[in-house]
Amino acid sequence: MTLVDAGLFLQDDWKVRPNITLSYGLRFETQNNFSDKSDFAPRVGLAWGIGGSAKNPPKMVLRAGFGMFYDRFTYDLVETQQRFNLLNPLQKQLQIQNPTFFLPVPNPVPAGTLVSTQYENNTICARPIRSRRV
Repeated sequence: MTLVDAGLFLQDDWKVRPNITLSYGLRFETQNNFSDKSDFAPRVGLAWGIGGSAKNPPKMVLRAGFGMFYDRFTYDLVETQQRFNLLNPLQKQLQIQNPTFFLPVPNPVPAGTLVSTQYENNTICARPIRSRRV
């Protein structure tokens, strides 16, 4: 599977006055593997220099901005989407009803065998196992 993620950004600045700058731009983003492939995202920004003159730099700059942003789909999300796609799934499901190939497991400890048990006081005792028949 190939994932192509591309973006292009155009931007310009315009000095409305010596102390006011307007920035604007447009970003184009696209990804393959999705039906919505082209997203345009406008961006606008404004910078106002307060307390300056034509010869002196401003004492403070007030900035504001607006933009549209899109989340990108990472490779793992694309793989998951294609794996669980209902029209053409990459993952198949197989169910076996009432399997008969499992053999019965014999008792691993026969009756009368000594089994060691370690207690809290770190002493080891051996005791016989007694089995009852029901």
